[in-house]
Amino acid sequence: DAINYDELMQEAPNVIYTVTLNKQLNQVTSIKADYTSGIQELLVKLMNHYPELFSLISKEEVKEMFFEAFKKYETEIAGRPFVVETGKMCALSNGSCLVRYGETVVLANVTMSANPREGIDFFPLSVDFEEKIYAVGRIPGSFLRREGRPGESAILSSRVVDRPMRPLFPKDMRNDVSIVMTVMSVEPDCDPEITGMLGAIIATEISDVPFNGPIGGISVGLVDDEIVLMPSAEKKKNNKLDLTLVCSEEK
Repeated sequence: DAINYDELMQEAPNVIYTVTLNKQLNQVTSIKADYTSGIQELLVKLMNHYPELFSLISKEEVKEMFFEAFKKYETEIAGRPFVVETGKMCALSNGSCLVRYGETVVLANVTMSANPREGIDFFPLSVDFEEKIYAVGRIPGSFLRREGRPGESAILSSRVVDRPMRPLFPKDMRNDVSIVMTVMSVEPDCDPEITGMLGAIIATEISDVPFNGPIGGISVGLVDDEIVLMPSAEKKKNNKLDLTLVCSEEK
């Protein structure tokens, strides 16, 4: 009751927050808020204004609630929004990003072992394209309640990502590297394979894993004798070309 919520809404109208108040102690015990800009400064201002109410929470704890390394980049590919988010999830991986293309969402992670593997003469790179049934709005039922092994499309998608990326790692590299693309949701018009590929490239490029990138990839189709980039599900019905193009800025 000590907080003037009308004043708060005027200062931050787009912020959604939850404050837990212990009535016996008459003190705030926890704060949960979305991570829109300005909320951290607002909470610190609240703590300065109502010190007796926030005596159980330090300013340092408030700062730790927020992802200071969080970054978001937006552009368009073939007329559809393409968004990359980093710095919020999977902080223990060498590189991680959440990629959104339309309503298709793929989480890409890259990890590398600290030491090279001994006794091998090849580069131990593992690329996995993880398809999840829930990504298309279905939950496994009956006795098959678990995800099965990767299907043929998932294996081929992993290879499509592996082939252009593998030559860009150092030839003498022997550290284990794992690239995992997890499909969170799928929009039929926005190909998760290309979305995952771009996510894998971005995650590797921003990591500390040696990689001679960046490169980019796109799907190319031929519909009614015209080249179409990232063809939609409707256009794929009459598509005569299924081409995935991956290249660097030079070649």
